[in-house]
Amino acid sequence: MIEIEVVLEQDGTLRACKASGHAGAGKTGTDIVCASVSILMGTACKTLSGRKGITLRYGAPEKGELWLEADYDADGKDFLFAAGAFFD
Repeated sequence: MIEIEVVLEQDGTLRACKASGHAGAGKTGTDIVCASVSILMGTACKTLSGRKGITLRYGAPEKGELWLEADYDADGKDFLFAAGAFFD
């Protein structure tokens, strides 16, 4: 099973996200569910890292684990707030 953990500030601003585990929906390297989560996490990293006012740390320390953490200034706050609203 894939578990997704999202960390929001009290006002709903996105601070962190972690995906871990395996879907088990197919053989290793052919699991469309795992591939989908990987693509979405990668897209989130690319999108956030390119935004003015957002400093992003991210990694994949082992197979089946992806994480990101965002720091921001006034220029990045609104974008991360809007991203956090997706999870509300």
